[in-house]
Amino acid sequence: MKRLFLIAAAVSFVCGTVMAQEAKFDEAAIIKKIDKLELNTQNPKKATKAETWLALGDAYTEAGTVASTGLYRGMDEFTTKILMQNPEEGTETINGVEYVKYSNAYLDVYLKDMMVQFWRVKRNFVDGALEKGVAAYQKAYELDPKNAEAKVKTGLEKIANSYKETADNYYTEADYAHASDVFAAAYELQKQAPLNKIDTVCCFNAGYLYTFLEKYDLGEKYLSQAIENGYESNGDSYDYLFLCYYKQKNYESAEQTLLAGISKFPQNSAILEHLISLHGEMGKDPNTIIPYIERGIESDPNNAVLWNGLGGVYDKLGENEKAIEAFMKARELDPEGYETNYNYALMVIRMADKKTEEFNKKSFTSTEERDAAMKELDAAYEKAIEPLEKALAKKPQDAVTVELLKSVCFRLRDNSPEMMSKFEKYDAMFKSMQQ
Repeated sequence: MKRLFLIAAAVSFVCGTVMAQEAKFDEAAIIKKIDKLELNTQNPKKATKAETWLALGDAYTEAGTVASTGLYRGMDEFTTKILMQNPEEGTETINGVEYVKYSNAYLDVYLKDMMVQFWRVKRNFVDGALEKGVAAYQKAYELDPKNAEAKVKTGLEKIANSYKETADNYYTEADYAHASDVFAAAYELQKQAPLNKIDTVCCFNAGYLYTFLEKYDLGEKYLSQAIENGYESNGDSYDYLFLCYYKQKNYESAEQTLLAGISKFPQNSAILEHLISLHGEMGKDPNTIIPYIERGIESDPNNAVLWNGLGGVYDKLGENEKAIEAFMKARELDPEGYETNYNYALMVIRMADKKTEEFNKKSFTSTEERDAAMKELDAAYEKAIEPLEKALAKKPQDAVTVELLKSVCFRLRDNSPEMMSKFEKYDAMFKSMQQ
């Protein structure tokens, strides 16, 4: 799978007067209020009124959010200290990154470069407070949808924003398992009445992370919904959804997803690469890929990956001249890249090998003629050395590239001391890699 990239859900930054945001709350009072409101829900008369459940929803929402109220990603350390009421200070290393850590009874807040990066809730007033808040608001809406709708919306939006904030925190600390679940929860909550909102960012984030975590059934679920609702991420949604289908061996859906993606985003090289590979696995005619690549090149003529892909298709078709032209163009656009140099060099060697076969079958009329043909062959192979060395510079531990260099230089070792030296160098390097 390709690189890990997230279109992070938007975080509502809380700005305003710092002193007014200080975390002054009474845990015991909040719990006492919840207990009283819970008793009201057992009262036959009060339990039938939406106001009873709205009040309970508000109380649970307060319990689930009050400890981090006013805190936001990017807050400076001075303001954070004030908000947390003189927290304990320390450090903690997470995923190889050292953070300054501020702690109070309820939160651990992590800072880097004097700014808040993320935080963790250490202790909740009430277990499952936000989920209980959702249930209370939904009950209020069920009892009196017309009059309760506005307040229910406000409460559920606050809970949804808290979910998204929590998911962002998990993602920032690379806890992708929790992040995916909370993004999914935020999405599912907002889908329900009375919000009736499709949060495509949360949907995509959940789908992408589930795919990354190899939970392909869930990745399929959320990525397909993201696409259905117009979130395509320049084609990446299609590419990740393809992977979900592919890993579940649903090759027909995988192919259709790639075709749909490349038709809308011909410049997306990842989709194109996967389409080329998939068609190869499925035994389909490589010619079917060419129109898509050509459309991509028309859209983005300086995309080395597309030219590389075109060269690869022509290579599979045995059209060596067209292949090397495409690889040469890719190399012009990306002169230092591994793929562009390696593919070009490999095609040069293949074409030189073909000439060698012809050489071995040919009858020469003179030594001079044979020597001239041999010199031409050596020159053809020598063209591969420079791009192979550039490829090796990008991947110094690539044994395949080293072996190719060794083989080419072996053929040319008697032509010059320099070529003998190169052969000895790459021969020794290859042997060390085999140990």
